[in-house]
Amino acid sequence: MLDNLGDSLRAAGDLDAARRAWREALVIFDELRHPDADRPRAKLAAPAAARGGALPAPR
Repeated sequence: MLDNLGDSLRAAGDLDAARRAWREALVIFDELRHPDADRPRAKLAAPAAARGGALPAPR
């Protein structure tokens, strides 16, 4: 799952790649109208993600 890949990339320190994976996950979830779309949406909206800082650990 791209959402989980994004989490792994973030943990590895590659925030740019993590954000790409979360954006792709969000597109797919939104197209499917899947309730899990809120997970990558929240990660992308996090203030730290917008400025390239550390994000909180995934839940």
